[in-house]
Amino acid sequence: MTTAQAARLIGPKALSFLKAQAADGFQEALDLQFGLYGHPVVIASVFPVGLVLLGMLAHSPEDPEVRAIAAHEAAQFAMLGEAQGWRYYNLCPEIPPDTDDLAVVTALFHMVGAHQDRLIAPLETLASNAVAPGRFRTWLADSPEARVEADRRWGVGPDPVQPEVTAHMLWALGVTGDPAHAETLRAGARWLASLQANGIWETYNYYGAAYGTYQALRLYRQVESRWPETAEEFRASRAAAREALLASQDPSGGWVARVVPHGVRDQGGRYETPAHAGALETAFALSALACLASDPAVAEASARGWEYLASLQAPDGGFAAEPYYYTIGLVPHQSRCLTTAAVLAAAAHLLHNNDR
Repeated sequence: MTTAQAARLIGPKALSFLKAQAADGFQEALDLQFGLYGHPVVIASVFPVGLVLLGMLAHSPEDPEVRAIAAHEAAQFAMLGEAQGWRYYNLCPEIPPDTDDLAVVTALFHMVGAHQDRLIAPLETLASNAVAPGRFRTWLADSPEARVEADRRWGVGPDPVQPEVTAHMLWALGVTGDPAHAETLRAGARWLASLQANGIWETYNYYGAAYGTYQALRLYRQVESRWPETAEEFRASRAAAREALLASQDPSGGWVARVVPHGVRDQGGRYETPAHAGALETAFALSALACLASDPAVAEASARGWEYLASLQAPDGGFAAEPYYYTIGLVPHQSRCLTTAAVLAAAAHLLHNNDR
């Protein structure tokens, strides 16, 4: 089975699984916290469901059912937005709006072609929360005290700029196609290159090494597609990432999420390295490889990865829930919808050669 054949075999079944989940509003993807700040229950929907929608749109951007699902959810998100942006936990005023949520919403609204006026004020807040060109604070709050409290609760650490979050936001700004963001994108990509260590980008909130590496490489490709002269700037960084991705592939053909998020490690949280390669880390690694120029070694690694993913797909088309990112209390959020959407996005990179 070739790489493309495996992706084409997996994709339609995965998409059908997610379409079925849309019927009840992707409840399986939601993150619920009970008793947080005295609230009986708070719900995070925009970020996790938004990630699922972006995966579906990347894979099947012209599918009428996918577009209808995305448009419906985008309208719900628009109603949850505030002047400063979107909060991870809907309607929980103690947690400020954040850049990761804004990245998801920005990309989604532009892909569905609606509610873009709702982005004007939040993007102005984002600009005011930049610590340097192309580097954004995670918490979009005017009050330094609010940011400190959010950092304390979430365990972000002393650095207010998280590389994977900034990379995500920069990519979303690129999706808008607004030339006003040109220098921001280029400056941010250069900054990310300076943070690479041992070929990868470690993250504050996300499990494994592949997510942060994928976010950086996707941004490189987006920047280079618009400004080809920048390709040489990132050549060494891409080469180091290639070597790290190839070297970390498991004999099974997948990738194991061995790297612990900074936030978990810094707070003494516990994380047991999985005994086997998982679908989520494998999907992000394959997406990262798809952002690189292909060569025989990359092609072979990709083929083995897709064969392994095919072996993990459940009869209903979905994939198992695996730790994606951690939330308050060092609790990992995981969801079958999120894993399946990550696989769909990887297939989109391979089949459509796009930046989504």
